[in-house]
Amino acid sequence: MKPTYEDYDTTSANYDTHRRPLGLGVIVGILAGGGLPLGSSRLLDAGCGTGSYLAALASQVGSLDGLEISAGMREKAVAKLVRHTNVRVVEGSVLDMPFESGTFDAVMINQVIHHLDDTSDFANVRRALSECRRVLREGGAVVINTCSQEQVFEGAWYTRLIPAAVERLARRYPPIAGLHSMLAELGFEVGEEVVPLGERFAGERYLDAAGPLEKSWRDGDSLWALATESELDAGLANLRAMIATGEANAFVKGRDEAQRAIGQATFVHGWKR
Repeated sequence: MKPTYEDYDTTSANYDTHRRPLGLGVIVGILAGGGLPLGSSRLLDAGCGTGSYLAALASQVGSLDGLEISAGMREKAVAKLVRHTNVRVVEGSVLDMPFESGTFDAVMINQVIHHLDDTSDFANVRRALSECRRVLREGGAVVINTCSQEQVFEGAWYTRLIPAAVERLARRYPPIAGLHSMLAELGFEVGEEVVPLGERFAGERYLDAAGPLEKSWRDGDSLWALATESELDAGLANLRAMIATGEANAFVKGRDEAQRAIGQATFVHGWKR
């Protein structure tokens, strides 16, 4: 199953230009806090994208596997990880993982689950988490990098430009309490969620008010793919008007201050019982 709304085979060309792995310290802290010996552990990044999390963690974890269905994303990941002999990238879906049961000590799934469902039952999210549990050994950890509903609406300064797209995106994210319940029902011991305040997914140009006017800048956030052509045109026209009147920088600053109070991501985790 490919992502249901973003064409990552195309946007992978620009994805890393304005995208960074958020919450690396949170992931390491959860795994180490649960007693996993990272240096000898095997970790799966389910839906690894361009491999940024794999590259960042390669020096700390014994061996890592990346699972990715998009050919464009896999190509970027393989090129990025070519010097890391303890990392491999394979083709496959998080809904039907090509691994034996009990293979991994830990599985992380970073900003993937909102691509799996647009219905309220989140059946595909449950299926993906069930697959995570299957490929984990007893006592292994799953770490889910996701967004709360508040973070979807207020976690980036530009969400007010395309509100209808944000509404569509929010429907794709299971509420945090719902994820906790789902993990418990699947047989995980659920830990407390963690919000890494002060970190952003985007790169240095995140606060550039003119950034969204560039397609390559927008390629770093799949939210933009949920906007219709007319919604995108209207949002960018509004932004151009604010730039022309000198209001844009104040708008960006004010919206970023709101983001800093809630963060851009929430990490939910559990341990296989």
